[in-house]
This record gives sequence, C-alpha cells and structure tokens, in this order.
Amino acid sequence: MIGIDVSVKKGIDWRAPVADRIYIPTAEPSRSISDCATEATQIINTAKAMKNQEAWVPKMGAQFHFEFPGSVQGFMVNHGSGVVENVEGHSCLGSRVLCLQGEEGATFGSPVFVPSKDIAKMFEQRGYALLSSPKIYPGQVIEAQVSTDSGSGVDCRLYVSYYGDNDEVVHVQGTICRVNSEQSLVLDLVVPEQAHPVFEVGIELLSEGTLYLDYLKWTGTPRVTFSRPDGKGTMWRRAWVTAVDSYSSRPEPYRLVQNQGTGLLIQGSREWTNYRVEADITPHLARSVGLAGRVQGVRRYYSLVVNDGGELQLNKMLNDETCLKSIPFDWSLGESFVLSLSFNGDKLIGCVNEKPVIEVQDHDLDCGGIGLLIEEGRTASQEIRVSPIP
Repeated sequence: MIGIDVSVKKGIDWRAPVADRIYIPTAEPSRSISDCATEATQIINTAKAMKNQEAWVPKMGAQFHFEFPGSVQGFMVNHGSGVVENVEGHSCLGSRVLCLQGEEGATFGSPVFVPSKDIAKMFEQRGYALLSSPKIYPGQVIEAQVSTDSGSGVDCRLYVSYYGDNDEVVHVQGTICRVNSEQSLVLDLVVPEQAHPVFEVGIELLSEGTLYLDYLKWTGTPRVTFSRPDGKGTMWRRAWVTAVDSYSSRPEPYRLVQNQGTGLLIQGSREWTNYRVEADITPHLARSVGLAGRVQGVRRYYSLVVNDGGELQLNKMLNDETCLKSIPFDWSLGESFVLSLSFNGDKLIGCVNEKPVIEVQDHDLDCGGIGLLIEEGRTASQEIRVSPIP
C-alpha cells in the first residue's frame, strides 16, 4: 500500500494494468481473489466497528459498487475491443459508475475465483499455492443495474464463466435485454446447478455502444452439490481449501487424513448465513469426524461430529472448542451415515440420516462457509450438499 501511495505522488499508475485485482492470503477462502475497492471497504468498516459506528454499505451492499474514483474492481475487456473506465454520474444509488464502451460481442468481466488453470499452476510451482474458493455458487441470483446515453440503445446480457468437467471454460449467458436512454434497467441471472466452480462474472455487449454499470451483486443461499465430476479436471478440487494433512479424490471424491489434531476441508463465504449442509460420512480409525458450518477460519466454526467416546456432539470452535450439546450415539468404524447441520438465525439443528436429534441456540457466529472435519484418523465422503433452509 505504501508503494502505491508513493507511485501516485510520482505519477505512476500501478493499479490500472491489473484493474485493481489483488490476491490475499486469508482464512476466508472466498476473499482470496479480491480487488482494492473491496478491501478498502473492509478496512473502512473495520475502523467504524472499532468506533461503534454504523458500517458504510454503498449501493445496498453490492459487491461491485465502483464508488471509489478510478476503481474498476477487477473488470477488464476479456473478448473483443472495448474500454473500461470509472466515471462520475449516471448512478441511481451513488455517485459513480463503471463505463463499458465496446464493439458488438465485447465482454467485460471480473474474477470471482482463480482466473485460469495456468495461474493456479504457476503459484503451485513456486511453492505457494493460491488457496481460494469461488464467491458465486449455483442457486444464487446475480443482479446488475445498467443505463446508457445512446439514442439507439444497447443490447447486453449478464454472463458467468465456470470450469467444466475437464477444466474447459464454459459460459452461461442471461437474457438479452435492450437498454435505452430513457431509463435504467436491472439485469438478472440465476446461476444454474451445473455451473461450478464459477470463476468470472460480467456483461456482454450484443451491439456496439456505451453502457453504464451502476452496480453488480449476487444474493441468495447456494443450492449446490459438491462431488467429483465425470471428467479429468482438477479445478473443482482447487475450489477447496485444504487444512488437512492429506486430501485425495480416489477412490472416494473426498478422502481426508489427519495425523495429529483437527483438520478441515473448507469452501464457501461469509456471505452465507442461514443454510443447511449435509454429507455422507464414513469414518476409518478416527478420533472424531463430521461436518463444519459457518466456517470463518480454522479456529472459528460450528461442527457436528461423532467421536470415539460414542457421542454425537454439536461443538463451537471460537479459538477454543466448546461442546454446546452431546448425546449418546452408537457407531462403528467403516459404517456410513448422513450428517446434516442447519443454521437459522441463532438456532442450530443437527440431523443423522435426516432425523433431527440435537438442537441448540448460539449467536457467536452468524455466517461462514462449510467444511468436512477429521480429528486424528481417516474419513471419506461421496457428496456434500448446501441448500436453503426449507
């Protein structure tokens, strides 16, 4: 940051060539792929929280709001010919917008996961893997408000790009809409079930012109099933942050080994609040094994586990582990069962084979991703599912 400040005083622009994109080592996997404006907003609101002040929430909490002068929040021209620029005015909810000017077929996108397999490999070859999870998931709704000053109007649509079964790039496009100069228009796109892992979101121009992007955001609880795809791709594995001694996807899609202490396999975002996570669990010589939810790092989560003492426990890890409730549970090594953990406000419900068996209330952690948990042993799973609360 000091280098950026010094460069500005000398008239050197270090931001524009990378479109504000930054990679962050963090315990929150969906924040690893970020941009300067997003992190500046986090810093501002951290300071406000320390002073007991109300958080700054530009444009109804949109992830891409463009309210900082010069910020493009990762957006670049990815196909065709065009220009991306942050300009003042043209906004219904703030003071600035992103101006997208291009020819027919031009696409403007920003990364929400590792931008390419080559970048992932580059980091791994240097001995420092780019650990991250997507920001956008199936079942969520993407929304963007756009306008134009073109008298003839502009045709455009939203899109997301994701890695297919063999890591090929696959695009999902929204409905084509005509934007005219008389009013702004809201575009939307529901992310389909097969679109995972999503690595880019953006807008495509279907006619030449200028489009003003006021904001772009995504909302809703994911509805997604995590498992091994039919192809030979590896980006689905890279969407998991590995905090275990060993993670392999053969013979089961999720085989975890932890030699000492507790290990986690993590995916998801702090934008997830109320949801249900479910997975089949097959323990092998494990001290304890199960699910984690509202994960905010390796020392901040709730978990539903079975242990070698013959108990089912609903635990809270907040730097130190606390057992919120436990009940007797008869299980044996090699036996498969389905665990699920639901979050609805401060209510937590644990189920075994779809039967509710344990319930507590706790408010310390109100959001976060999901994970598989293993303590000193081996476990295997075929699928992990995340869905809205019924």
